[in-house]
Amino acid sequence: MINEHRSTRSTASLYGQEHWEKAAKKFSTTYTESDPAVRREAEKKISFIERHLMKKGSLLDVGCSFGFLVVALRDRGWDAYGIDTSEYALGKAPTRVQPYVSRMSVEKLEFEDNRFDIVTAFDILEHLYIEQIFAAAKEISRVAGRFVLLRLPIQSPYTEIWLTDISYRSFDKGHISIYPWQFWVRRFEEVGKFERWFIHIYKGPGSDADECWIVFRRREGKK
Repeated sequence: MINEHRSTRSTASLYGQEHWEKAAKKFSTTYTESDPAVRREAEKKISFIERHLMKKGSLLDVGCSFGFLVVALRDRGWDAYGIDTSEYALGKAPTRVQPYVSRMSVEKLEFEDNRFDIVTAFDILEHLYIEQIFAAAKEISRVAGRFVLLRLPIQSPYTEIWLTDISYRSFDKGHISIYPWQFWVRRFEEVGKFERWFIHIYKGPGSDADECWIVFRRREGKK
């Protein structure tokens, strides 16, 4: 018998203070705006966006954590906002960006249709269970006006085809949805508003997962 009242599955509780303190030690970062590693990561993302998508516009960063990308974009003239489920990370965001970041679920984005030119999700969707992925694809597509940009680990061609959960080998135990890139393309294209434009795949450090950047553009005539 199906339990219609079961609790919604989520990994959000994993990303409190303990997680971020362990991550800071592992990656030798202070998670502050002045940290060179933080600045390099923000510039890497902005360079990709401004080279391939747009030079200026409105953007929502889904899973913004400390809001470093949001503040860097706003410094360059973007109308940028961020959302995250980690109360700890948002509380540590730079003071000047806090009005532009909110605690919110990607399954229910509190923005109007087509609010943002671009919606980004960097290393976020792999933290969702399958039912959350379907909801997230619909919500991201709804609020995105022109482009969707995803970055996430994908199954390497060298791993077993049936393996969809490699979290037991990963630092981040929330990596519960590691799929081939085709899976993610289908999830967004089936919503109907966006089509795959191009993909970049970078070889990961091991044989389990590669890093994948997927760009979707709005289909002509789709509202």
